[in-house]
Amino acid sequence: MTTWLPISTAPRDKTYVLVAGDSGYTTTPLRVEVCRYDSDFRPLNPWVNHSDDSFTDGGNPPRWWMPLPPVPADLMDDDHFDMMNRARINQSLPPEYLEAILRAAKSQEML
Repeated sequence: MTTWLPISTAPRDKTYVLVAGDSGYTTTPLRVEVCRYDSDFRPLNPWVNHSDDSFTDGGNPPRWWMPLPPVPADLMDDDHFDMMNRARINQSLPPEYLEAILRAAKSQEML
């Protein structure tokens, strides 16, 4: 099992990871989000999500991180390969997560 690590040890190569930090709100004291470190884009608040919004837009800076869990195996197959290639216009999401989202949508006949 992966444990939360200090944010100072997180990768700085634009790899998506889970980050967590204090929200600043009493009703939801902790925030968790999928982010990457991009100091070129947001030098003052470099932890950004897939929409390039800074983690600090919703509260305090992140304090911890952990790697993303693997995508469930049953969401990955070759049937949606063509659809995946057409949908790669959203390059900000890690490819395996985009594939999982598309697979789930296809299985529910949303696409």
